[in-house]
Amino acid sequence: MTITAKRSEHVDFTMPFIATSITMIVPLHDQRSSNKWTWVFLKPLRYDLWLVSAAFFIFTGFVVWAIERRDNERFGGTQSSQAGTMLYFGFSTLVFTHNEKVKSNLSRLVVVVWVFVVLILQSSYTASLTSLLTVPQIGPTIVDYRTLLLGTEKVGILNNSLTPQVINQSGLPQAESFQEALLNGSIGTVIDETPYLNIFLQTYRDNFTVTGQPNMTGGFAFAFPRGSPYVKDMSQAILNLTESGEMNRIERKWLGDQDDHRSQGGGPFTTNHLNFSSFRSLFVITGAT
Repeated sequence: MTITAKRSEHVDFTMPFIATSITMIVPLHDQRSSNKWTWVFLKPLRYDLWLVSAAFFIFTGFVVWAIERRDNERFGGTQSSQAGTMLYFGFSTLVFTHNEKVKSNLSRLVVVVWVFVVLILQSSYTASLTSLLTVPQIGPTIVDYRTLLLGTEKVGILNNSLTPQVINQSGLPQAESFQEALLNGSIGTVIDETPYLNIFLQTYRDNFTVTGQPNMTGGFAFAFPRGSPYVKDMSQAILNLTESGEMNRIERKWLGDQDDHRSQGGGPFTTNHLNFSSFRSLFVITGAT
């Protein structure tokens, strides 16, 4: 049984033979169907890359305007006209539709380098957006325990275990039993100790995953009457099995690999958003130019 302070007042525990923690398993779903994907065209790039890109569009337009404004009538006119031409020229390089001809070789060098950067950004954006729209974005329905406090999802638990006490103390809404989750899927998550959940995930790992921050417990151990002489001998035997690696083999055989179950949380397909660090060298080159 699980070692707890209250239980240790009545029995003597051996040293734990397996580490345990309380965590939760939740169903996996395709996140593309959620409402937050209305603005999916913004998701391929992280906010830092969007901001830096916008800044360089303006910066490139300003540099070209600063070089061309004296000898090129297309960049002249009133102050508002010059500002509009500067902004239009910078952002029009995104789709390569700038009609203003540049006369200076310095401007041409700036434009060529920046257009090369834009080409790479555009290709990367297109590839990432295509992946987001076509590849299933599998993820957990519930990410952490704070979501459960909203009361929108019921929690399934095993009867006669340590978990109901923990759930009641946290104030989370719960269903009658773990079996309800298996029979009709009317609950949002199941919270229990990892060995039980690992057994469940050995069969249902394609549809469920482990999520949330684990709450460590005392581990599983054997309980004996207070003062029993067998506690020392059993603890020594557990130590021998642990040091020889046999205990890890037994755990993997019957309970599965906990790290393997947790690694399934991202689902079989995930797409990383492009960030500024991925293109830092390109921006350094065009900025130096």
